[in-house]
Amino acid sequence: MKDQQAPNKNFRLVWNWQGPERVKIFLWLVTHNAIFTNSERRRRHLTNDDSCPRCQCQEESAIHVLRDCPYAKSIWQRLNPPNGTNFFFNTDLNEWLFQNLMANNSWNCLFGVALSSIWYFRNKLVFNGESVHVTTAVNQIRARSKEFFRIARSNLKPHNFQAAGDSLISWSRPDEGYIKVNVDGSWFGHTNNAACGGVFRDSNGRFLKGFSSNLGNYSIMHAELWAVIHGLNIATANGYQNLIVESDSAEAINFINHGCRPTHPCTPLIQDICILAARVHKVTWLHSLCEANSVADLLAKKGQELPVGLHLFYQAPHFINFALLRDCFETLRLRGLEVFSFAVLLFPFLWVLDPLVHQKKKVIA
Repeated sequence: MKDQQAPNKNFRLVWNWQGPERVKIFLWLVTHNAIFTNSERRRRHLTNDDSCPRCQCQEESAIHVLRDCPYAKSIWQRLNPPNGTNFFFNTDLNEWLFQNLMANNSWNCLFGVALSSIWYFRNKLVFNGESVHVTTAVNQIRARSKEFFRIARSNLKPHNFQAAGDSLISWSRPDEGYIKVNVDGSWFGHTNNAACGGVFRDSNGRFLKGFSSNLGNYSIMHAELWAVIHGLNIATANGYQNLIVESDSAEAINFINHGCRPTHPCTPLIQDICILAARVHKVTWLHSLCEANSVADLLAKKGQELPVGLHLFYQAPHFINFALLRDCFETLRLRGLEVFSFAVLLFPFLWVLDPLVHQKKKVIA
């Protein structure tokens, strides 16, 4: 009887959880033990290997991937559960969900965001070969949770929460006479390698030039700033005088606008950027959300596969065509949700949010 009551209690807690609907749906799936782990895939005769793709030493059950895997465990330890780690890591799935979803508002919000993020990081590793460092993961989880909790405390009605937390984002074309360069950095933890990329487009959204660069052993912030440097160098070489530089790194844009302390390791790069920017008639620095920076993101990740150095594209390479088309039509995307790599794996009905991704899936298949 107790085993039957625990899920029912969890369903009510999930229903009342204050946060984005996409996270609530994921919590609902976890409560049903219905996320597509390797254990679940083996149960459905879709694979013979039920091991964890990260640690490769345990069966990948829901409780393993979300809590007991060394990667997930390191994240939870840094997030500092309110009842201590001994109790936190010694309950079954239903009891674990119940104890944490019924906790105070700030922790249950953080808990829900962390669960969905850990699953998202797992899928990035499995499907994209990208390993998110534990420190980066913890920082992202804390930042997202803080934003969602702030919105929840601002007395927004429940039906308005999704609109506030899941803003619709699209790339925007520059005004006539301006060139926009979107830049991005990439860092792969499993290779400790940095890369960057960027794309130049005109007021019609037309591709002008692109670049990818394999930087070698640098930090992600170095990669973000090197992307700007390469972009400015290419702009100068091609005579682009009215330039909009857009990056999804708020920290990089802040460094460029306000500088950083002299002892900061990125100070020389900031100084180079200031010198290069002075050679362009007008430069506008903008921070964009990652959903509006997908082409640069693809080019930055491509840099990981290329030899060390700068690689220019005078025609749009095939791997960015769909992202370019999506931006050209200013297709709306949900903030914080990578439809192709995350949501489609969980909720096929969300394909309608971005039909171009659906087409891409069919072409790839």
